[in-house]
Amino acid sequence: MKRIKIGSAMAIMIAVFAMIVEPALACGPFTIDPVFGFGKHGEYPLKDYVDGKVGMVPNSYGRISLFVFYRYLTDNPVPKKDQSETARALRDRIGGGYSPGDVNEGELTPKEDSGAETEWLSERKKVLEGDAKVGTDRSLKEDYGYYTNCLQDSFRNATKTLRMRESENRKPEDIKSWLRAQDAVFSNCEENGTLPEDVGAGAPEWLRFDRQYQIASAHFYREDYEAARKEFERISAEKQSPWADVSEYLVARTYIRQASLLGGGEGESANRAEENRLLESAAAALKKIASESSNSNYSEPAKRLLGLVRYRQDPDGRAVELSKMLTSEKPNPNIYNDLTDYIWLLDKLEWKASNVAYASNYEGDIEPRLFLKYYPEKIFDGGLTDWLLTYQSIDGYEHALKNWESTKSIEWLLAAISKAKKDAPEVEKLIAAAKSVKKSSPAYLTANFHAVRLLEQSRKIAEARELSTKLLSGLPENTTIAAKNRLFEQRLDFDETIDEFLEHAQLTPTAFLWSDDFTETGSSLKQEGELQAWESRKMFGTHASRHFNSGLPLSIWLAAAQSKELPDYLKDFLARAGWMRAFVLRDSAMERSFATLVNKHSPAFREYFEPYMNSRSPIAKEAAALRFIARYPVLEPYVESHWGRMSSDPKSIDSNRGNWWCNEYAVLGDADRPAFVTESLYKIGLREHSKLKALGEGASVFSGRVLEFANRNPRSPDTPELLHLAVRATRYGCHDANTGKNSKAAFDLLHRRYPKSRWTAETPYWYGGK
Repeated sequence: MKRIKIGSAMAIMIAVFAMIVEPALACGPFTIDPVFGFGKHGEYPLKDYVDGKVGMVPNSYGRISLFVFYRYLTDNPVPKKDQSETARALRDRIGGGYSPGDVNEGELTPKEDSGAETEWLSERKKVLEGDAKVGTDRSLKEDYGYYTNCLQDSFRNATKTLRMRESENRKPEDIKSWLRAQDAVFSNCEENGTLPEDVGAGAPEWLRFDRQYQIASAHFYREDYEAARKEFERISAEKQSPWADVSEYLVARTYIRQASLLGGGEGESANRAEENRLLESAAAALKKIASESSNSNYSEPAKRLLGLVRYRQDPDGRAVELSKMLTSEKPNPNIYNDLTDYIWLLDKLEWKASNVAYASNYEGDIEPRLFLKYYPEKIFDGGLTDWLLTYQSIDGYEHALKNWESTKSIEWLLAAISKAKKDAPEVEKLIAAAKSVKKSSPAYLTANFHAVRLLEQSRKIAEARELSTKLLSGLPENTTIAAKNRLFEQRLDFDETIDEFLEHAQLTPTAFLWSDDFTETGSSLKQEGELQAWESRKMFGTHASRHFNSGLPLSIWLAAAQSKELPDYLKDFLARAGWMRAFVLRDSAMERSFATLVNKHSPAFREYFEPYMNSRSPIAKEAAALRFIARYPVLEPYVESHWGRMSSDPKSIDSNRGNWWCNEYAVLGDADRPAFVTESLYKIGLREHSKLKALGEGASVFSGRVLEFANRNPRSPDTPELLHLAVRATRYGCHDANTGKNSKAAFDLLHRRYPKSRWTAETPYWYGGK
């Protein structure tokens, strides 16, 4: 069973109210790819994001990231004292793991670890021989889940107390008695163990007090809360006991823990009346501690624990309270817990909204939580919760617009313009307002990005280009890499020269994600072999690749591959793709031009490309070209985005990423004509693109060309090998209607005409298509 990790210190016991189920991971293999901007959370390093380097914030960001953005939009930045804990809450929400810029930062290190347990065992062994049974997690009754029963603080406190007793020069036999009793306490963490024995009549007072506390704690861990409560109440009444104050606090804890274990699915109690009674008792005990001066050590913890009780008793009311607390201008020493609990309460609200949707026979493809119409009216008060849900929503334009028109606030301007479409009501006013946002504002980039988007959608290209130029020529100093990437991709449609286009086509990765990294935690390339070189490289993004592949003719590819704007590794990409496209389209002039560039910029491919370059006769040259394609399954007539298939050997068959080219995986689709491309050139590019798609999948195109060559050149010494390679390609490449036909034709021709060839012996089967 996957361990359930709870993020909030204050809300540790909330886990038993509503078990947190992590998404099941699909079976591998998994791949790692670069991303040019996160879609689910703020940019790394998180400490910079929380400090105000928010960049451009999409609607898809999670709520802690949007909370940070909201604070800055409302001119109420996260106080310096609260930033590290806010970043920790964000990091825990994301899921931990590798965070560029956050590694080894103590203030962002998760506070719950197993070190205290290990330290306790080590300290204990110095005094008492033998092993002790320790654990932390206890199974839930009549359930497959479990909760953390003995927290790491339990082991820290035991270690601290042991050292204190030793420093007080207590008798060795009394210390051992204390340790045996503490072993009994911890034996109840995972399942019911033993209870500590009462001390004898002649035991020293310190040991008697400690034993009372140990017995009470053992009852607590055994889930015998009535007995534990009586013991803690008895201890709290003995004011001379060093455990009196904490025992008074722990009386309330027994009520809360007992109530928590009554919880049913999604936090709904199986015995609501009993749960309310226990929580009311806890609240009364905590209020007493919070208000009395005699127990000042536990006044603040009691106030925090009251928040937990409030969370359970009135989730909606607690969410309102937390919303106000989290938007206060004053520093909040409990912001980690308050923020985490607030987000969990919104998760509960989201779950209820989904239930409302499905109860009304919702059958859409979009998650119902993204529609405001399924949420209760009372949340739409213009505050934090209203803004967060609206900013993330699908149907929130009219509501956001109404709030902006009544407040003229920057946060509601962004909520509205980020959802606006070109024909939306009042869109011109939104664009004008966005253009007037000051450069110093945290909303500047996001607002103007959407203004450019709407202008482009409205075909006001000159105005969109002018605004885009203004943005890129004067970016704020704290502009994030991701924000620059988004502006670069947007700018591609407006570039007026090929060099401008190539400058904006190159994006800088902000992180590297494994395909099972659903939370976008991020990873490093330090263990990824040849990929390590890409950690500091710029790459073509998806939008640039779409432009190349769908509408730019080979003549522009050639100019791009010769431009000083591109590094050699991207010229390698363009050269190989250009040569492949020219060969497949039978454009001999372009094939020759690109061949020179492949020979110059693609040294990893020379083993099979040099024979092609050095061939004198047309027959030998064509055979070498076909062999080159067959021996490098990584080749395709498309400009790849990211690093393409560079994460595998270019000569190997790759079962995960496709071989040669697969039209369904290629970066295709519509793309507007960039300003620097004439209409006549664009039409040529569209024709090349259409012709390439019509030819079919790479395995079919390649095997068809081999069959042509074989039928024209039956006596060529290269023909048997090429026929073998054609059959192999039909096995490992993408299939279409011609794949199986070509495979059988190549197989039959090879076996009939060259029965004694080694290539025939290596080709025992042919492979059908779909």
